[in-house]
Amino acid sequence: MTSPIAICIPTRNQGEYLVDALRSAFAQTVRPMDVVVSDDAGTDDTEAVVQNFAKSLAKEQAQCLRYERSSIPLGIGGNFDRAVRLGKGDLCVKLDADDILEPNFVEVLSGMLGAYPQAGWAHCNVLNVLPDCTPITLAHSRKRTGFYSSEAALWPYLKHNDTCHCVMIRKSAYLAVGGYRPEMKTCEDWLFWLEMLLGDWGYVFDERPLAKMRKHPSRTELMSRRRMAFVESTRFMVPRMEKLFREKAADKIKVSPEKAMARFRAATARLCVSSGSGEGDPEVRKALFKAALDFYPSLLNRIWYLAGTNLPPSTTMLATRLAGMPRHYARVILQPLLRR
Repeated sequence: MTSPIAICIPTRNQGEYLVDALRSAFAQTVRPMDVVVSDDAGTDDTEAVVQNFAKSLAKEQAQCLRYERSSIPLGIGGNFDRAVRLGKGDLCVKLDADDILEPNFVEVLSGMLGAYPQAGWAHCNVLNVLPDCTPITLAHSRKRTGFYSSEAALWPYLKHNDTCHCVMIRKSAYLAVGGYRPEMKTCEDWLFWLEMLLGDWGYVFDERPLAKMRKHPSRTELMSRRRMAFVESTRFMVPRMEKLFREKAADKIKVSPEKAMARFRAATARLCVSSGSGEGDPEVRKALFKAALDFYPSLLNRIWYLAGTNLPPSTTMLATRLAGMPRHYARVILQPLLRR
């Protein structure tokens, strides 16, 4: 018997894309019992979009669609948490308002969660697309279908977030670890998956592209605000992870808390540097490089903080790309330049 399923759509001022998300929610081969749109105090026509879409549905389907609006902005983490908690189902799909599910998304992932009771969430390969849905590339090229235990997944996830936005979450697991943190203005998923893994919840993955995720052109001012939000979020996330590691016995997470935290701090610092390398606003870039140095006070991060702020973004972007290459390839590129 299929568990009751809710599709939760957190949104803010994305009414122009919402119909595509709603169509995909109601086109599932396994019908959800609840589809809830959680509007984070938006100022566009999202409510009218939902109302007009409901008119196109059969009466039984229309009764499953709900629009819920927060009167105050909750932020990404807060609205995601609200959306999942509003969903009436044992399993909740988190679907961003500008993303699209394939018709068998719910059927496949709910089946996998049913087969693996220790899986706290399920996700799949995702096709990245332009705003007009022109295909770009797959999000995952090496990951394979199957169950990943919390023990096996923790070490890779300390380095980077390996779950895309379109996910199905076991609500009991979600509530057990406390859900998305409202303090997180970005990177909210990464912290949440780590909390799930440290709560002994693994996950399942299907390598088929069962969803589409829109990639939007970057806007300079918006990106600068997001990068400052990233600094704010990481300054909440790093102490939170340290607290969690202190609470977990070394034999439970299968690696020393000190070693795990060093890996996480280094990864967070790398994200700060890579985000700051292309930032045109010197104050934002300085804040990102300062955060990297605070999280992981290596010689390289000190150089980034002291020198990187005064270099043009084109130079720092090239430097970060070279630093991220395997040493062999970086040497091949640098040696001819040094001979000149």
